[in-house]
Amino acid sequence: MKKVFCVTSSCILLATVISSCSIGTKKAYYSEDKIKGDIPSYVGHGLLSKSDIEIKKRLEIGEVKYILFEANKKIGDAEVIHGINANGDEYYSLDSVGYNNNYFFSTVVSNKSDKYIIVEGKNFDKKIAYIECTLDNVEYKIHIPKEDYFIESAKINGQIDASDKNCNNIKFYDDNDIDITNNVSKELFKE
Repeated sequence: MKKVFCVTSSCILLATVISSCSIGTKKAYYSEDKIKGDIPSYVGHGLLSKSDIEIKKRLEIGEVKYILFEANKKIGDAEVIHGINANGDEYYSLDSVGYNNNYFFSTVVSNKSDKYIIVEGKNFDKKIAYIECTLDNVEYKIHIPKEDYFIESAKINGQIDASDKNCNNIKFYDDNDIDITNNVSKELFKE
């Protein structure tokens, strides 16, 4: 009777350990350090090093993480995607990186069920309270936090084709609803 109990207990303990290990391998972890290490290979040989990159903001929509970073007094953005490999293990990988002289980016993205406008950039002197932009004749208003950097999104009409779309007629407003587009454009758009 004692031997059966010991064998059964050992089997349960072994099953628990195996189960714990397999659950542990299912967790995906993509650290800030890993992101910073991967970005330079997307930007171009020798233009950036890991130590140049400072992650400023993150935004998660569905299975994609959008990262706003600063390097060498310029900002860039990166997309980190979530997936499941052939073994059933979760993973994250860097999918794309944008980096240029501008301090503002806007794009339209879609996930499995919804579409979003994403705006990201530097909020010089924290002047920008909200951004209005037009997409397929529909106007969207996106509130911007009073922080040095921002990455914000707004859900958009599902009928809009999200491929290669950017906002048109982008306007920047302050807390008093005054259009400050001309003033901030000089700081945001360097090219």
